[in-house]
Amino acid sequence: MADRISADPAAIDAFADRLTTLRAGFNDDTSCRNLPAGWLAPSAGNALADFELKWSFGEASIDSYFNALITMCRTSADRLRTVDADLAEQARGAHHSFGGRPEL
Repeated sequence: MADRISADPAAIDAFADRLTTLRAGFNDDTSCRNLPAGWLAPSAGNALADFELKWSFGEASIDSYFNALITMCRTSADRLRTVDADLAEQARGAHHSFGGRPEL
């Protein structure tokens, strides 16, 4: 029906849970500094260290995006539940005001 809109707060929460899992995996410590000594030639080790330093700035940005999206999902799901409860309460009140029998 074109005049209806619906949302699934549980699905939004599940999406936020999945984002949280992805964020944790993304933030796992996979630092190049943990490689065994002598495993890389000095020039390769220096290049990886330089990349890692520069990557940390990008990683911080991506982490902030994860955090913002997770927060938006949680807030949206909570607000949808509140609106749903408010509308249900209003509908119950309207039903009673017309002398109808409350539905359980």
